[in-house]
Amino acid sequence: NMVGTVAHVQVRENLGGSQPGDGSAGVANVIAKEDGQITEVQIRAGKAAVVINDVVRKGDLLISGVIAIGEDGLRYEYASGSVLARVNRQITVEIPKNGLQKVYTGEEFVRKSIIFFGKEIKLFGKSSIDNPTYDTILSEKNFSLPGGVALPVQIREEKDRVYVMEPHPLSDAQAYVEAMMKYREELDDLLIDAEIVSAELSHYEDENVYRITAHFVCVTDIAATAPVASS
Repeated sequence: NMVGTVAHVQVRENLGGSQPGDGSAGVANVIAKEDGQITEVQIRAGKAAVVINDVVRKGDLLISGVIAIGEDGLRYEYASGSVLARVNRQITVEIPKNGLQKVYTGEEFVRKSIIFFGKEIKLFGKSSIDNPTYDTILSEKNFSLPGGVALPVQIREEKDRVYVMEPHPLSDAQAYVEAMMKYREELDDLLIDAEIVSAELSHYEDENVYRITAHFVCVTDIAATAPVASS
């Protein structure tokens, strides 16, 4: 594990059956999956190709699986490890103030069928509808004997609910609330694999849209395994 220019060596028992450098597990490098500035390198196999504070681009080599030995020798490993880096990420959320909303008309079409030993037998109902905008809701009912013994019989119902899209203007307050809800959802996704170091949030609105733009500096693992094809 490289910390600055100091290497901390960890000795572990080899439980996989293969010997380091014998090539039995294949050969792989570890490359960057996004741009960033290195903050920590932890190596399980291979040799570090970067040190702390190096700036790398997506696709750059981080840990090499091809290691030079002496002047002419090479050792091959399936490089692995984690490489933490500061990365820049952005979230942009836009909510139209003159949007549309789905309104159900009350018109519904139902199709029912019985499933007996895996074979479906249609009972009744219209096979298709003329209106192109509808949602289909599927439900199934299972039957069982007293005591919980399941029978090989099911009733399946498909219900088509017709809807139309109608204008749905939003007030400034409503647009703000919707934008913040969507922003928090995207922020939760970002935090799955990253820790935020700093954030800069800005809001913009006019008569047509409400927009939230957020710029983040995060720390995340940018390591990605890249197998090396054998020659």
